[in-house]
Amino acid sequence: MAITFNCTNCNKRLKALDESVGRAILCPGCSARIQVPDSDNAGSSTAKSESLRKSVTNSNRSPVEEPIELKSEDFAAVPQGTETKFCFECGARIRQRAEICPKCGVRQPDHFDIASRKNEDRSHLKIPILISAISNIIFGLFWISTGCGIPLAIPMFVLCIFEFQLWSKADKYPLPELARQAMNMGIVEIVVGFMLNIPTLICGIIVVLKCSGMTRGTRK
Repeated sequence: MAITFNCTNCNKRLKALDESVGRAILCPGCSARIQVPDSDNAGSSTAKSESLRKSVTNSNRSPVEEPIELKSEDFAAVPQGTETKFCFECGARIRQRAEICPKCGVRQPDHFDIASRKNEDRSHLKIPILISAISNIIFGLFWISTGCGIPLAIPMFVLCIFEFQLWSKADKYPLPELARQAMNMGIVEIVVGFMLNIPTLICGIIVVLKCSGMTRGTRK
């Protein structure tokens, strides 16, 4: 016998075998971790959803949504907190085993491929950002020592603070979010680099070119 119920998070209609009652699952619709209810609780929630669905169907004349039959991979056999991951392209939270992101439609690289690509891409962004931050400190101090270069030193010190923050948190960001912030940082580095700060100018160009390459690579 099968039991039909609704996800408590996204209200998707789901179907599971009776022996699955009480087991934790990952909703195929929203990846939320929920529990398969017993027949009584499932019946009450489904009845409410069904009445609402019928009213919408009658007004829109659209077909009634068929319940999604749960598969073995939908059952949360993994520990709490590791059942989801971030999409390699758009950064959306998706199921750990998802091969295609339901939000942007991009196929996800396998585990080892994505790990190596993330490490490579992050290092190519972190190194020039760190070099630029150090050069901004050096050139900022130089302009202050001249006595008349304080207006040039201030933007270098401000940029340096943001560069160190992005560099220290680079491994915590999803790759698309890191690329977006690094791109913005690279543009500012180019602008500041024109203030006779050649290392920051070069680093800004490298960061912008690297982020552009990452964007093209993930959209292939």
